Amino acid sequence: MPARPETARLHSVDRAPAPSTSPPSPAPDLVRAEEGARTLLAALGADLQDESLRDTPRRVARALAELLTPVPFEATTFPNVGYDELVVARS
Repeated sequence: MPARPETARLHSVDRAPAPSTSPPSPAPDLVRAEEGARTLLAALGADLQDESLRDTPRRVARALAELLTPVPFEATTFPNVGYDELVVARS
């Protein structure tokens, strides 16, 4: 049975991809993010004067910045000779 085009493409990779030329992401603007979180919470009817919610806009801004900031990594590649299924390397 002939390989599907997308499968053939996946199995034909035998060289490392070109290094990324995209510039690094700018640092999150936590001040603006906190203002945005404050606006959103107020629009949803949250009482930001309440002691339990007073610090929530800052926490939301920091949590979203952490969640949405990519962690740099370098993919490991190897010649794809003789493999026709997923290869998982551990440790």
